[in-house]
Amino acid sequence: MDVMKKMSLILFGGAVGLLIALFFFGSDNNTFATSWLNFSNLPFFQTIQPAELAKLALIFYFAAWLDKKQRDGDLSTFHGGFLAFCTVAGFIIIPIMLQPDFGATLVLTCIAVGMYFIAGANWRHLALGTVVASLIVLVAVTQIDYLNNRFMSFFSPTQECAEDYCWQSEQAKIAVGSGGVWGRGLTQGIQKSYWLPQASDDFIFAASAEELGFLRILLVVLAYSVILYRGLQIANYAPDGFARLAAAGITIWITAQAFINIAVNVALFPVTGITLPFVSYGGSSLVTSLVGIAVLLNISQYTHKRA
Repeated sequence: MDVMKKMSLILFGGAVGLLIALFFFGSDNNTFATSWLNFSNLPFFQTIQPAELAKLALIFYFAAWLDKKQRDGDLSTFHGGFLAFCTVAGFIIIPIMLQPDFGATLVLTCIAVGMYFIAGANWRHLALGTVVASLIVLVAVTQIDYLNNRFMSFFSPTQECAEDYCWQSEQAKIAVGSGGVWGRGLTQGIQKSYWLPQASDDFIFAASAEELGFLRILLVVLAYSVILYRGLQIANYAPDGFARLAAAGITIWITAQAFINIAVNVALFPVTGITLPFVSYGGSSLVTSLVGIAVLLNISQYTHKRA
């Protein structure tokens, strides 16, 4: 963990650099957001999504930065704590907002706020941040067309919506509902073959629910709940402040992204365009998730008591 702590600033700077590069060399890959860098000459990754790398970079840098703030006693102050937190988080979150990538922005905000809270943030500062973030979301939803369409279709679905910009949500609901208790059987899903877009990544939970059924898909939800419980245990018994915050950040990242994705798939949240960790297709997402879990397991080896 000492190596990760020393490299945290380099990783953070590299992630910011890749996010800025998206504005000059990025590709949208037929989506609303310019989120990919294309490298046709690489042997394994022809496309890289910097937002996935930014999640790990944010966690490691925040763990080192918040740990230092705790020891210096600046975390509870307004200027040294709250304003500094907003500034540091903004280096990663703002470029992703401008892509615009609503899903990655939401996940990164959950990570940053969760780590800030666990580090010992002043509750008044958290309340102020919540108000400011709510106002920013309100402005973004009203001014950015694709966000406005997604939120409006979520709160007031219509027939026109079902045939246009909320097609994914409607087809996902049909897939989940048609799976019943036991499902249609593996490879027997109909929605993924004809009507459900992105059934291998963003909506893989709905496609799986159709084939596996309600009882089996609940095991997936249970698996993420176990990761949440065990991850927070590891963070609680971590050997030092950096390891504690890194473990908490990784746990928040994996589980928040998973539960947001599941909520989207069952129409409890507007479409965000994020993957289901360890399950969805996507090299950048899978590799960074595996690295995050590997770090979490490494921390667990050095806990003060057996977590």
